[in-house]
Amino acid sequence: MAPSTTEARPLWRFHWRRVPGTHARQDAELLAACAELYSTSYGVWSDAATRIHRTPGERIRRSPQDIAELLESPDSFLALAELSSGELVGYCIAVFTAAPEGQGRIAWVSQLVVGDAYRNEGVATNLLFSVWGFSDHYACGLVTSNPFAVRALESATRRACRLGEIRRRGNHVLHALEERSRTCRRNCRMAQNA
Repeated sequence: MAPSTTEARPLWRFHWRRVPGTHARQDAELLAACAELYSTSYGVWSDAATRIHRTPGERIRRSPQDIAELLESPDSFLALAELSSGELVGYCIAVFTAAPEGQGRIAWVSQLVVGDAYRNEGVATNLLFSVWGFSDHYACGLVTSNPFAVRALESATRRACRLGEIRRRGNHVLHALEERSRTCRRNCRMAQNA
């Protein structure tokens, strides 16, 4: 077998950190960097996008305000991968909430983005690992249909995504998350009006 001509770049060259959602929402520069990375690296609209008045092939974009909205929950945080220069190369937004009927906690990632130049280097896996680590969460969720993101989830959690379990328990878990989200939005509105 011929030696690889591509040299693997070590993960230690990245700086890893977690920022609570309440702090991240106050950092306009960080929100702008996340929005820029998302808008340049997340993906493009498919042919089905014409149904929602989008142009197929056009980049999917998010604003800093969109990113801030995903961090509304007091149990949310932003996991970041940066170069020593401060350049953002990847991030994920996660929230923890109680599972229904006292079954433990749910960790839910609503966004996972890695810059094009840093893909296939373990960045997504390490960002997800920073969310779940060695947890015993009842459920771990990732809002995506991207097979590479699903594989990164499996690698980070050391657990296979079992379609049968997702079908059997998915609605139950999503209902708990929706209820938590409604409660957070209601509390945020009450705090703003006070």
